[in-house]
Amino acid sequence: IDNYLSHPESSITCIDPFLPEDATTPLTCDTYKTFLSNISASQHPNKVSLHRELSENILPLLKIQNKKYNYISIDGSHLKEKVLIDTIFSFLLLEDGGIIFFDDYGAENVKTAVDSFLTCYRDFFTVLHSGYHLVLQKIK
Repeated sequence: IDNYLSHPESSITCIDPFLPEDATTPLTCDTYKTFLSNISASQHPNKVSLHRELSENILPLLKIQNKKYNYISIDGSHLKEKVLIDTIFSFLLLEDGGIIFFDDYGAENVKTAVDSFLTCYRDFFTVLHSGYHLVLQKIK
């Protein structure tokens, strides 16, 4: 946050329900407290917007609010249907020329969902990196 939010107009939107019982994420009951502590200790805590909710509920609201982002990192559930929903809404929220970073692209369910998206939207992206992570740039 200290490095990425130094520009006066920069901000970050975080979406995470912080559910330790979710078997697809390695969270503990202290993860949320640690997150808040790290944000508070940063130089720009006022530039962080946190939605403690499932992304499938928040991303459509951000779209309705006409929010746009130049960088989106997808690192949530590994359930195919949830990855696909996150990917489609992220595409709709991404500025032309913006970057989407996929963590765990090497995981079978994540790769299956993202590849399904790319089958339909291949002409809208340039692949900048493909490996265990995938980085796409939306074509202007």
